[in-house]
Amino acid sequence: NAETIKLVGKDKKPISVVSLKEGDEVLVHLTAAGRHFGMAVEETVREK
Repeated sequence: NAETIKLVGKDKKPISVVSLKEGDEVLVHLTAAGRHFGMAVEETVREK
């Protein structure tokens, strides 16, 4: 359910992805591993 997925806004408060609007700013954290439900997973992506 998309409404249960939240991102963190630059004010450090959670934002539901269904509430996001164009121009909203969110914080990101880049890591080497991919994530699935918060768990690190090995993955590859092939663009076609």
